[in-house]
Amino acid sequence: MKLSVIIPIHNRARTIARTLLSLPDSYRQDYEIIVSDDASTDDSVSIVESLRIPNLKVVRSLVKTNGNAARNVGLRASSGEIVAFLDSDDEFAPARIPRLVAYFQSNPEVDVIMGNFSTELNGILRGFQFKETKLSKQLLHEALVCHAIPITFSSIAVRKSSFSKLGTLDEMVERHQDRDFVLSVIASDCNVSLQNSDDVVKHQSTDSFSRSGIGYMRALEVLARKHDLFTSGKHELVKEYLILRTLLHSFTKMKLQEFIVNIFEFRKSPSLNTRRGLRPWSYFSGKKIRRTLERKLIMHS
Repeated sequence: MKLSVIIPIHNRARTIARTLLSLPDSYRQDYEIIVSDDASTDDSVSIVESLRIPNLKVVRSLVKTNGNAARNVGLRASSGEIVAFLDSDDEFAPARIPRLVAYFQSNPEVDVIMGNFSTELNGILRGFQFKETKLSKQLLHEALVCHAIPITFSSIAVRKSSFSKLGTLDEMVERHQDRDFVLSVIASDCNVSLQNSDDVVKHQSTDSFSRSGIGYMRALEVLARKHDLFTSGKHELVKEYLILRTLLHSFTKMKLQEFIVNIFEFRKSPSLNTRRGLRPWSYFSGKKIRRTLERKLIMHS
């Protein structure tokens, strides 16, 4: 059973070598690497090519799109029966690829694996474990709606034949792409396996896109509208908490542009607005709901 590692890149000259060199040499015959370049303007592609890694293919887009579009290009170029996504600033542990292949071979009913991972920021590594790996689809859905479990595309692997049920990745989703994908998996007939494998490191930097508040509100609106989120009373409180948390972060960090953009996007968002408006006390109520569910499902290390 062959595996394809799909790595979308855009201007990652600083990190792509570390990502590629984290992939093991000893299993080269069992997997291929697809680097999908999303119109980089730096030396990312030349660095990739200079490493001369066997079984590596570079596919290039001339027009900048987004991570999901680059992943779709990589999917079309891949030949493996399993797809493991890896972001261009993250790392796999050496045992991850053979472990994924062995698991999919032994568990033909599983379509998608979502694993735990460690996050590195400023040299500090933090991880978590799922307390329970056999969650119902309903509970997993609630955890994703409430942002109660960490998620990253680098910890997701998919049986390629399952894309016949899932379709391609949604290129209209600019942020929360990993969360959107797993919500789509839950809505389909696909089976998800949660795993504590400790074989992915997610690197963050203070200027990374995922840590920027600009565009967060618009992305939350897209997610809420697409998956019909925040419809129950409890989830309504979580929605207000997530909105207020974003606005408070921008305000307290004196990020005026970010604050104004998010206020504007919130006000024009039909899926996020409520007749009651934002109730200040809902910040604490929604946070409690999220934290209670988080403590139930995961354990930080």
